[in-house]
Formats: sequence, C-alpha cells, structure tokens
Amino acid sequence: MFARMKLPAFFLIAMIVPMALSAATEKAKSVNYSRITHGGKVVVGKSMDIGRDHKGIKLEAISFSGDEAIVIVWNKRPTGVSGHVGIALYDAKNRLIAAESDSMSMVRKVTKIRSGKQANFRVKFKKFLPNFKGVAQYRLVFTTTS
Repeated sequence: MFARMKLPAFFLIAMIVPMALSAATEKAKSVNYSRITHGGKVVVGKSMDIGRDHKGIKLEAISFSGDEAIVIVWNKRPTGVSGHVGIALYDAKNRLIAAESDSMSMVRKVTKIRSGKQANFRVKFKKFLPNFKGVAQYRLVFTTTS
C-alpha cells in the first residue's frame, strides 16, 4: 500500500520542481545589472574623491585605513537599488596582491540603497594583508541590481 502512495507523490514533486525552476529563471531574467569601474592610487588615511556617475549611481569617495577600504555610493535614481563592491589591490609592479568583495562579509547582507540616499560599503582585506603597506593601486567594480 505504501508503494502505491509513494508513486503519485513522486510524480507530484516531478511536476512542481520544473515549474519552480521556470519561475526562478523568469525572475532572474528580469533583473537589471549595471557596472561601474574605477581605479587609482592607494593613499592610506585620506578620503579620495571618485566622482564617477553611471545611470544615476555615483561613486562618491574611497578611503583606505587599517585593513579595510570604505566606498561611499550615492543613489540619484528615483528607485532603490541593491549593490556590491569588489576591490583588487596591486603593488608598484602592477602585480595583484589581494582582491575582496563586500559581499564576502558574513555580517552585511545585500544593501538596498534608497532613492536619494548614500551607503557605505566596507571591504575588509584582513585575510590577505594586515595593512596597505606595499599596495600602490586599486581597481574597484561596483555592481547594482534593480
């Protein structure tokens, strides 16, 4: 008797899973991604203006201190956006030293930047280096989804 009950349950699950995957795929297709890139020299202990604007998202400034970088972003769009920042660090010979993303932090979830507001994105490099000694340049990528 139990064998008969398992068979219909299997078919029911076999029908539901593809429908759920199809809905997830359709939802993923409707997400709009936008990317801003920027690079420059690393100066520790000083906030540096970036001033890059892309589709209503403005990278305001970046600062390096201790083992972390903070990127200030301003959303000038009429709607909120979610964002992530990734930073790669290079030495004077343009060799990659470290790369990290704010999304790797267990503490911070995806940040929704409300319309007309600023957000700070903290990128910690403590896994790779204790400070920014020997780091000459950075390259960052800021990605938004709406």
